[in-house]
Amino acid sequence: CIETDTYRPNLVKQNFIVEKPNSIWVSDITYVKVNTSIAYVCVIIDLFSRKVVSHAVAEFADAELTIHTFKLAYQNRNHPQGLTFHSDQGAQYTAFSFRQLLLDFNVHQSFSDIGNPLDNAVAESFFASLKKEQFKFHFYETVSELEESLSEYIDFYNDYRPHECLKQQTPNQFEESYQQKNKGESIRYCPKITVPNTLALSVGGGDGSRTHVRKEFSVGAPGAGDQQH
Repeated sequence: CIETDTYRPNLVKQNFIVEKPNSIWVSDITYVKVNTSIAYVCVIIDLFSRKVVSHAVAEFADAELTIHTFKLAYQNRNHPQGLTFHSDQGAQYTAFSFRQLLLDFNVHQSFSDIGNPLDNAVAESFFASLKKEQFKFHFYETVSELEESLSEYIDFYNDYRPHECLKQQTPNQFEESYQQKNKGESIRYCPKITVPNTLALSVGGGDGSRTHVRKEFSVGAPGAGDQQH
């Protein structure tokens, strides 16, 4: 069981360079206006390659959103061992149900220090780029439009957007280079995943695969932070 609700160590400490895939994942949530409503976007990024390994869109920013985004990433990445998961201290990540899930999967949980967005700068930076390069140019009438736009950008980000920290390679190129040097080590696996109708409007894996769940959409309250690194 979880030792105490207040035990929230920062295991990453702004050390964003790691030696192999599936060592540290970072995650964050943001919100997007959809017509007169609000949708919430959760992403998980592998620090090794800066690859977005899963994303989900939902009408509520709660623990169910983070749980299903994590489960999708965990299956897409072939159930990695020795994983550390880092996020801010939002209620979606500190919820008992989410922390217990990570404990059940033997995942070490790491948290940003309170009030320090730089501790989660890679995830914050992704959202800043997403808003500046994609959301800024669109007005979404429906959640389907948002999901299509989000998936389009993530495909671009993973396949075509070079990163200085990756020696001007894209996330997918960086992982492919790693696989060539470490033949036999599998880091990508893409099974189907079922998402309850009570949660997600759409979910996507880092490989471009997507599962769609249609649901009536209602107004929600804004929340979650955004920033760039």
